[in-house]
Amino acid sequence: MEHTPMDEYKKNQTETELNSDDIDIDIDMEEDAETEANIKPDEDTEIEEDIDAEVRVIEVKHRTSSKQNSPFGKTKHKKKDVYDYFFAAKDFLSAHKRIILSCLAVLFVLIMVVAGTKSCKKNHSDATPTDAKHSEKQVTPTDSKETETAAETETTPALSIEALPSDSELTTLISNFYQAYVISGSKDEVAKYIDSVNGIEDSTLSINKKYIETVSDFTCYESAAKEDNSSYRIMIVTYKMKLYNYDELLPAIDILFVTEGDNGYRIHNQTVGDQFDAQKIMNDNDYQILKQQTSDELNKLLSANADLKEVYDFYLNPAKAESES
Repeated sequence: MEHTPMDEYKKNQTETELNSDDIDIDIDMEEDAETEANIKPDEDTEIEEDIDAEVRVIEVKHRTSSKQNSPFGKTKHKKKDVYDYFFAAKDFLSAHKRIILSCLAVLFVLIMVVAGTKSCKKNHSDATPTDAKHSEKQVTPTDSKETETAAETETTPALSIEALPSDSELTTLISNFYQAYVISGSKDEVAKYIDSVNGIEDSTLSINKKYIETVSDFTCYESAAKEDNSSYRIMIVTYKMKLYNYDELLPAIDILFVTEGDNGYRIHNQTVGDQFDAQKIMNDNDYQILKQQTSDELNKLLSANADLKEVYDFYLNPAKAESES
């Protein structure tokens, strides 16, 4: 088919219009692109800001939730609470210190009382009848001595007379007399304290000095068993004497008559006529009590030491000592 010039023109015209449309389309697209380019940054900025705001809210919520749920956050709160309690308790103790200490002291005493009561009950319950019988059978020497002492105290009769003071004039006189008569061995020394030296043998003084080392512990009683018109005072004297080479103090008892003259008190050297009055004193109840106590103590000491008993017997019986020597 042949194309006419008219057809060519139409064709060209159509292509021109198409190209023109394409150009318009391109121009429109470029304008839209430019418009979009001008608008997009602002929109993107707003979107980004919205996103950032939402992210911050989420982060804040996350942090808050994390702090609340975190063990470290709870620990801080707990530490703070502990510190508060500690200081509050400290203030309370400081303000009520005396009351608290008093309460603690009372509590301690109650605990000790309860503990002691329980211990006593336990010890009592632990003691079986067998143990009780066994303890009754076993008596130590110390327990026996204590029992004897208690029995003696209960059975010892009471004296009706009292001892003179140790520093009294009569007690001093009697002590000095025995020091001269027993220890010195000198008749001249004895004469200072007695109203007469008649009948005093030098041999007696020598024996005393030979066996007896010391005399001590003088106790003087004035007997009430005498005649109202008597010119002398009757003294019951107890004392201790120590023999040479022995530590034991042996008890002794004597009756002395004391007279009062121009030179004061003197020991009365008894005569035969005075023996009746002396015998009356020996029968007196107070003298009998003191004599029994002295005898018991002396026998106990001598029975515990045979050698001491032998020497004491020689002292009392000088003739026996000479015959066996």
